[in-house]
Amino acid sequence: MDDGLSKWRTFAGDIPDAIAFKEPAIGPGGLPIEIRLKGKDLSELKLASTQLINWFYSYEGVSDLYDDLRPGKPEIQVKLKEGAKIRGFDARSVSKQLIPLACSIVFGLLMSTILVLLVVPCLYTILSDFNLVRIETEIPKVLSGL
Repeated sequence: MDDGLSKWRTFAGDIPDAIAFKEPAIGPGGLPIEIRLKGKDLSELKLASTQLINWFYSYEGVSDLYDDLRPGKPEIQVKLKEGAKIRGFDARSVSKQLIPLACSIVFGLLMSTILVLLVVPCLYTILSDFNLVRIETEIPKVLSGL
């Protein structure tokens, strides 16, 4: 199997931002070595990860290194204060409240955007067809000089 993988790697070359391929392992699960980098700046984390991977590749026999940083999905970490458990709060109860709250905020923003960009202009058009409102199409004098 190692010979086939070696030929495949030579043929395919480096594929940037590809999803990692993991060989099946016999024995206890998990990666032989796992290193976690922490930070707030994703570009600095990516740079540090790339430098660390390059450093490991400088040793003979090292292969199959990758980072699993996939930017694009923001994450919010919530930590409970000391004494929260005593008052009956735990991670599960807080998440049961925060997840629906976040979903309703996103849904509300989406619906208000649709309302403002689609429904309100359509309503004005319908009302103008019945001569209930008049839509001005002239450019105001204030803007005509620009």
